[in-house]
Amino acid sequence: MKKLLHYLAWNTAIIAICLFWMPEADAHPLGNFTINHYAGVQVAPDGVGIDYVLDMGEIPAFQEINHLDTNRDRKAEPVETY
Repeated sequence: MKKLLHYLAWNTAIIAICLFWMPEADAHPLGNFTINHYAGVQVAPDGVGIDYVLDMGEIPAFQEINHLDTNRDRKAEPVETY
């Protein structure tokens, strides 16, 4: 019984440390003018794949939306988003 209580006490202490003592992750959003690019390449026996991600801040995204809206109705039509 004493060994079981000792085991439970250690497990409880380890779980408490993991849950409550972890440092906070400090992250920040993109700046208003920021544009981030990512390209990941996957090589497989049957071909090559590329993942391309373009992450834009508020101002470049708004400028790009204005360029894509060709009929100026401020709505995303299927022709404009394809």
